[in-house]
Amino acid sequence: MGYTEDGQPFLTLNEQGQPVGLWGWLTVCGVRRPAYGSVMPGKGEAIKELIGDLCRNGALRFGVGGSLWSKADRAEGHEKPSKAPRKPKPTVDTNEAGKANYEGLVKMYGEAEVKAALATLGVKRWDELVGDMIDKVDDLLHAKKLLADDMGATQE
Repeated sequence: MGYTEDGQPFLTLNEQGQPVGLWGWLTVCGVRRPAYGSVMPGKGEAIKELIGDLCRNGALRFGVGGSLWSKADRAEGHEKPSKAPRKPKPTVDTNEAGKANYEGLVKMYGEAEVKAALATLGVKRWDELVGDMIDKVDDLLHAKKLLADDMGATQE
């Protein structure tokens, strides 16, 4: 996120001057989110570790690799089946809910923007636009709006 005078990424250093942290941006499918990487002081190849940790932590903000951080029991490299009860099927008509969600997004962002976001995320039917997917679409549209606002402010 920040750079030193010589163009290198700005690192968080401990009292001994060792790199221990790095802020940066991770962009996936046009959505940009902040991420932070950290490393234990004195670790060999600290910069490489910082970048890797930043990428892993940033990916989690996009829902990528969450299962890698799961605390589920593992046996011989395989996860044991979850003992959590299965979620009951929704009692809401997902087709109607998805249509209502679409109309709400169109009011906030405009039809062309919403259609582009749906295409980007592969949403083809109303009943897909519920639950986590509505959050993903809204996040994408919100991030795109923020980026457009930033670009507009920069050009002024």
